Amino acid sequence: MSVQKVFRRRWAETLFLAIAICGAWFLRSKDLEQFKITDETKWGFRSANFTLALHRGEYDHTFQRSHPGTTTMWVGSIGMSFSIPDYVDRTGRYVNNGSYRTDLQQAGLEVMQIIVPGRQVIIAISMILLLICYFYLRSLVGSLGALVGTVLIAYDPFFIAHTQILHVDGLLSGFMYLGVVAFLEFLHRRKLRDLIVSAVAAGLTWLTKTPGIFLAVGIVLFAFLEWARGIHVRDWRNFWGSGLRAVWPVLIWGVVGAVIFILLWPAMWVQPLEVLKQLASESLDYAVQGHNSPVFFNGTIYPDGIIPRSLWYYYPLSYLWRTSPIVVLGLLLASLAYLFKLKPFDHPQRRHFFVSIALFSVGFMIFMNFGSKRFDRYI
Repeated sequence: MSVQKVFRRRWAETLFLAIAICGAWFLRSKDLEQFKITDETKWGFRSANFTLALHRGEYDHTFQRSHPGTTTMWVGSIGMSFSIPDYVDRTGRYVNNGSYRTDLQQAGLEVMQIIVPGRQVIIAISMILLLICYFYLRSLVGSLGALVGTVLIAYDPFFIAHTQILHVDGLLSGFMYLGVVAFLEFLHRRKLRDLIVSAVAAGLTWLTKTPGIFLAVGIVLFAFLEWARGIHVRDWRNFWGSGLRAVWPVLIWGVVGAVIFILLWPAMWVQPLEVLKQLASESLDYAVQGHNSPVFFNGTIYPDGIIPRSLWYYYPLSYLWRTSPIVVLGLLLASLAYLFKLKPFDHPQRRHFFVSIALFSVGFMIFMNFGSKRFDRYI
């Protein structure tokens, strides 16, 4: 292919991607002040408390919830710096779920002044993450696969909904996605920067929501598969060499991720052991006890919100209800392309990527199925 044709193709790809991302950004940004959901108000006042704690240097109060939702509160705080720069001077006290409306009204404020700017920051972060992941995908599966995959994700209705609200699940999916593709790119190219990007994304994932710990399981799995491939290619005589080649990136990844987790959560600066203990304890309680709100699934209402673990198909079926027919068709076509070794999965490296992503996705679904508290948005 001539240089001119390559240039034209890259220009067309860039233009298409720019239009797609701008369109996805617009869809999420439209009429943000016209709706409000229950959980957002909670993250709104938690963001307000987080902001106050940072201002006062009372870093233990940056622990607001065991999710932990730290990235969400950072987002809310950043949004507040634009919409209510004098928030601390106007309120000067912590609020809670029962009093935040009254407390904000007394200061001449209302919670949407926190939520809407936070939504705008969430949207910006989500679009930037998609853009970064596109470039990783282009290296891993080629330009066409990267474009199609990015557009399908960007315009998925369920994903749109969760990346335009001040909440944890949209951020979790974006950070986890980046952590996975950046690490797979590292295994492909062996560039340290990709390993660092994945590790930073991991730290942000853990700061967002505790199920993000599964990312560590996935990274170990990817490293193991790489080790197994190394043995197959280089024969068993290089057993220890292949093992070392697989292990050292995981160690660096874990250390960098932990550093990010500590640096960006001030509560970890002052009482790290207590924070970790509380995270583990409350997360386990959520997993075992569930919640008290009724849940509807597959024609049945569960009054206590606990869906029996015997309903192993909860997440697969919920996913089918929440995704779009185009995405399902895309997954089927990708699976057929893999089975029959058609483009883009006609190359060993791309086939390895397909298997890795499939294993991670199924594994995360199984992992989330162990908890008594289950919602469709959790995957």
